[in-house]
Amino acid sequence: MQNPVQAENQSDHTSSNTSSETPVPSHPTPPFVPPTSPPVPVPSLVQRLRQAEDKTLRRRPTPVIISENGRPRILIPDSVFEKGEEIHKDFIICYYNGKAPPFNQIQSVFNHMWGKGKKLEIHNNPLNRSTIVRIPNAYLREKILENNI
Repeated sequence: MQNPVQAENQSDHTSSNTSSETPVPSHPTPPFVPPTSPPVPVPSLVQRLRQAEDKTLRRRPTPVIISENGRPRILIPDSVFEKGEEIHKDFIICYYNGKAPPFNQIQSVFNHMWGKGKKLEIHNNPLNRSTIVRIPNAYLREKILENNI
């Protein structure tokens, strides 16, 4: 004779194998609702300007190579040099054989010769007896370099 628990378990197994109905869960599941994320705050004008003005140095993911003598070295991409070339293409470097003249004399001569209505940007470096002059006119810059003025 079987005890009532075994008989109930047997009837459950046989009925579940023979019936084609799917079991109904005892508690209903709620419909799927995608999680809502909070809206992304739009930065104010002041925050955007601060981010644009931020000139702090950051590490770039560049591979560091250790040389034979133990110094770390990195490879600078060509784009950095091309960008620097583009920024400095308007400049001409002038070297003096002896002591450099005073800045106001340099400024008056360069503005008279090469200014042509525009003020030139002139940077004087008396330590290495040189001056850097920005000449925005490409034609005038080429003529100066051709004539070795």
